[in-house]
Amino acid sequence: MPEFHAGDGVAIHFRDEGSGAPIVLVHGWTMSGRFFERQFEGLTQEFRVIAPDLRGCGASGGRAGTYQVPRYAKDLAELFEHLELREATLVGWSMGGGIAIEYLRAHGIERVRAVGLVDFPPKLDEDPSVADKVCHNLAKRRESFTRDFLARMFLAPRDDLGWMVEEALKCETSTACDMYRAMRPARGPDAYPFATLPAFLAFPPRGWFPKALAEWKHVFPRHTAPSFEASKHCPFLEEPAAFNDAMRAFVAEGAP
Repeated sequence: MPEFHAGDGVAIHFRDEGSGAPIVLVHGWTMSGRFFERQFEGLTQEFRVIAPDLRGCGASGGRAGTYQVPRYAKDLAELFEHLELREATLVGWSMGGGIAIEYLRAHGIERVRAVGLVDFPPKLDEDPSVADKVCHNLAKRRESFTRDFLARMFLAPRDDLGWMVEEALKCETSTACDMYRAMRPARGPDAYPFATLPAFLAFPPRGWFPKALAEWKHVFPRHTAPSFEASKHCPFLEEPAAFNDAMRAFVAEGAP
């Protein structure tokens, strides 16, 4: 698995396979690029698929005090530069959606032709006490909490949670807590100067954020929003064939 070193010296691992128009996939809280295995299987014959492990997650290194969304977005910008990416489709799942949005806000759209958001809301309206409870549970029962959290991401029970738990536990508990708290800040509607981009909006009707689809449609007039009726929070894992087909059409043809 290749790596590059971010500006502050942290090693960022990433997977880069296939050729053609680049699709960059950004994972969610405590997860890793491995969660996009089915996209590497299904899309790399036509496209170049890239998935980094965020700092502190998967095989990437980390540094205390740097697990903030702007730093993750900067890592992403440095990855784009390292790989000399142009005309990329940038897709963020869950917290990765927030990182993708911050990348576009802070680093512009010069290297991006389209954006994809997977079950991530424009604003997280959680009471601050929720983060305190999450961090408490992470400290007291990390493995069981992680398994329960992962199980809740899927509409149907799965028999392959083992590797997912293993991947998530690679993120140290203190890092996981810092990452969770980093998701709290929200930006207003004036923070979307990139709304002319085509957008791929993957928000299952029974997902975690059912109201978010309408909000993102308002932000991105040029959007496509495929329906994933058999998914909850992870349509790329729950309905990989349908997700890949929709992504393939979006990248190849563009949004309305």
